[in-house]
Amino acid sequence: MSATKIYHFSPEGIYYTLNSVQEGIKEVSSGGFLWINYFNPAKEELNILVEKIGIHPLSIEDCLDNSQVPKIEHFHDNSFILMNSYNYFNKNLYIDEVDFFIGKNYLISVSGINSEGRTPLNDVEKLISRESGKAKQGPAFLLHSILDYVVDEKFKAIEALEDELENAEDLVIENPATFDPAELMRLRKNLVTLRKSLFNER
Repeated sequence: MSATKIYHFSPEGIYYTLNSVQEGIKEVSSGGFLWINYFNPAKEELNILVEKIGIHPLSIEDCLDNSQVPKIEHFHDNSFILMNSYNYFNKNLYIDEVDFFIGKNYLISVSGINSEGRTPLNDVEKLISRESGKAKQGPAFLLHSILDYVVDEKFKAIEALEDELENAEDLVIENPATFDPAELMRLRKNLVTLRKSLFNER
């Protein structure tokens, strides 16, 4: 299910929700900046950004294409950042794309596309409400807070995978007869997936 939250951070440091991108553009014309947080948006929703905000149409296509690798692209009025988020669940590493557009007076975050119900930025709005003093300083500060959240979630997944590797090593040494060799293939698959993502993000 698609969900979009639009916030206006006023010059006085107050932030509040809005009902549409058009309303947000009107509000930001008097100062402050916008945060548009998309979850699993349809192509039509993102295409509005091309006309209303000046986002490059190829960047919109990248948001919808789950075969893209992490990257940063700079345009005249904004920068496009494509990152990966990690989730380790039921002994499998899942990697989902999170996208950001940052301009002088806006930040746009896009997540949940092709994520099979996973919510990469699930708690980020709660985080921003707790750290609103930092976020209110501008789009770059807001982006920094969200990226911190994404990286923290990465470490949680990596640590879970590390614990499982250590347990597998202990089992092989202490009781090799009970170790399932298929576990090696599963662990190897997770490590290869992790390596590919980190190679491009590096």
